Amino acid sequence: MLPLHQATPARPASPAVATAQQLQERLPPAYRSIAEIRSHRGVALLLLGRDLRVWVYRDRVEWDNGLTDVATGKKCYSRMPADQVDQAASLIVARFCRLRAGQD
Repeated sequence: MLPLHQATPARPASPAVATAQQLQERLPPAYRSIAEIRSHRGVALLLLGRDLRVWVYRDRVEWDNGLTDVATGKKCYSRMPADQVDQAASLIVARFCRLRAGQD
């Protein structure tokens, strides 16, 4: 008889990955299916297709808002505290819709 193997408990997700998963769960089903989460050294990256990247840190969520700082020429980013997942998700969905519609 083969010995029984115990399943090793899953390693708890980092706070950033947990927040990225919460964001992904709040996306509409069509977007959720193309969303992918990657992580490295405590930072999670939520990819929405090729169009939008959302950086998730322990304390905040950031994404390109489509604007450019006229003084520096650098991209501007929207930021939300990590504990405001619902509001961040709705803003991210709105940004993704604008990108898909070719408005940004």
